[in-house]
Amino acid sequence: MDHRIQELYGISIPIIQAGMAGGPAGAELAAAVSEAGGLGTIGAGYSEPAGIVELIQVVQQQTSKPFAVNLFLPEEKVPFSEESYTTMINKLNQLRRRMGLRENTILSLPEFTFEDQVYAALNAGCKHFSFTFGAPSPSIMNELRKQGATVMATATSLNEAVLLEKAGVDAIAAQGSEAGGHRGTFIGYPLTELTGMAELVSHITSRVSIPVAAAGGIMDGRGVADAMAQGAAGVILGTAYLTAEESGASAVHKQMLLKGDAPTKLTKSFSGKYARGIQTSLMDELDEMSDILPYPVQHYLTVDIRKTGALQHQPEMTSMWAGQGYSLCQPVLAGELTRNLWLEAVRIAGCC
Repeated sequence: MDHRIQELYGISIPIIQAGMAGGPAGAELAAAVSEAGGLGTIGAGYSEPAGIVELIQVVQQQTSKPFAVNLFLPEEKVPFSEESYTTMINKLNQLRRRMGLRENTILSLPEFTFEDQVYAALNAGCKHFSFTFGAPSPSIMNELRKQGATVMATATSLNEAVLLEKAGVDAIAAQGSEAGGHRGTFIGYPLTELTGMAELVSHITSRVSIPVAAAGGIMDGRGVADAMAQGAAGVILGTAYLTAEESGASAVHKQMLLKGDAPTKLTKSFSGKYARGIQTSLMDELDEMSDILPYPVQHYLTVDIRKTGALQHQPEMTSMWAGQGYSLCQPVLAGELTRNLWLEAVRIAGCC
């Protein structure tokens, strides 16, 4: 067995909880996973710097074990027409009226930068970072190195993995097509980079020398053991943790995951980037439009509708990210899940 993920992070169980942004992967979940021996992760992709510091401090109060912070890399601004913007605003206001919300025509983007997020996490004592949508710039990588921080980045293809290794990251998250949430693709078109987890891990581990953690569709100990058999040094689970007691997922999101009978679908209608979630009427209604705005504009225009849908307990009017294996979700404690996954994997694989 490849122990490099355990050695890199100083953890006893090579299970990493995914950094699910927007609330599900908060401080309580990260602390519980880390305390159990895995690597908990704060999902801070949309968080302001002060909020990141607060989350880190909560984790530090609850555990002395290692944990990580996940951030989204910024991308070049994609232009869009005033006509597309107006069309989308009109459609979203129709939905707002239907839900009893006030109409909105103003796009409010955050004032903080990616660099602000990184330095806030570093100054608060974070030593482990994971990044989605590419690798940080050389200057940020140098700063992380100076502070003794580790870096993991997401690859959805062999080409991306090779590029990430050249960029100097310490480990790769190999995201298979089964994974819930945003596709981490940063080279090529996301819908053409849909290799399954097992094949992707096998391809990447045959070409790179740094450790690889498998992500996508892993829900139980058998999935953990299968990923290790493909050469992974660790695994990353997101969906399996969404129904944990410590998860920050909304009540309606948890309910739909536990019900487990709806299909999942890739959509870019909620954020402007393709992501996998439980199929809903809101998703289908927006997917019919040809004027989906780029990331992160679409995210900030739709976030109030999706949050209100969750608060109003309307599953059809919110976003509920989920991997293809979500029907195996169970109501659990995050620490127990972490330990039980590893015990089952060890029993199946016959190793430790």
